[in-house]
Amino acid sequence: MRVFFVQSGAQDLLANPTYQSEKFLNAFSSAPLPRMAEDPWFVVKGLLITGIFMGGAFVLVNDRISGSWLTKGLKFGLLSWALAIPWFEFYLPYNVMLEPFALVLLESFLWLCVMITIGISMSVLLNFGRRRGSTT
Repeated sequence: MRVFFVQSGAQDLLANPTYQSEKFLNAFSSAPLPRMAEDPWFVVKGLLITGIFMGGAFVLVNDRISGSWLTKGLKFGLLSWALAIPWFEFYLPYNVMLEPFALVLLESFLWLCVMITIGISMSVLLNFGRRRGSTT
């Protein structure tokens, strides 16, 4: 996430008041503040919990996804993105927070990069060097 959102410079655009909705920006700067303002480890904890669920899902479907470790990772990343991100981006940023559509598209693309990176990373850990059909 840090690479695609922060180090790429995209977060500067997403948090720019010239482009971003005031409602969205106020969610991070006005009371009540996000939970992460009180607990700096809150997001890390959430990522860990979410990662456990994603890892479990990958283990469940890994042998049912065809292809090499790279193909499996790409497919799982794309599937993860397709199941979660379009609805999330439509409902919360676009609908509730009034984020402009162009920024919703940018975030959706950044999340696609994140999810594919996660999928490939999990596939490397589980499949790299493993023969197809092997359960060990």
